[in-house]
Amino acid sequence: MATAWPEGLSDEVEDLLVGGPQCLVLEKVAKAAGSTRWWVVGSLDEFRRAYGELRPGSRVLVVPVGGDVRLAPFDDEVQARLFDIAVETGEVVLGTAAPGDIEYEVDVLDASEISAAVVRLRRDRNVLYGRWPRSERIRFTPADDDGEIRPQPT
Repeated sequence: MATAWPEGLSDEVEDLLVGGPQCLVLEKVAKAAGSTRWWVVGSLDEFRRAYGELRPGSRVLVVPVGGDVRLAPFDDEVQARLFDIAVETGEVVLGTAAPGDIEYEVDVLDASEISAAVVRLRRDRNVLYGRWPRSERIRFTPADDDGEIRPQPT
């Protein structure tokens, strides 16, 4: 797990959180065949919790919630948006978290998979949904325990 804190990262995250109530932390896990991990954080303390879970060498993107990716209670309107996004882009991001948890279990679905996925969702429970983030406000690679940044191969 990531230990070394990059210089200036606190300021960047605080600036991002000032612009909106929450941001998304997306980890493209190093050496994990495309695996990702997703957190929604609303404070610097929550960001530090997520940061402590990051794996060295991973690529990490931080984006504001409310752009490509949204957080909202699941309802008929969100369900309709899932289909719209999947048709427009070919896929949709859909994730849930346990109450009080900041880490979301996220699936990337095509339109044919949405109906099966929404059956398990509870109405009025927050879901993370939208397009795959197209741009990031913050990008970094966590260092390993030695303080070295060893990015994953591209």
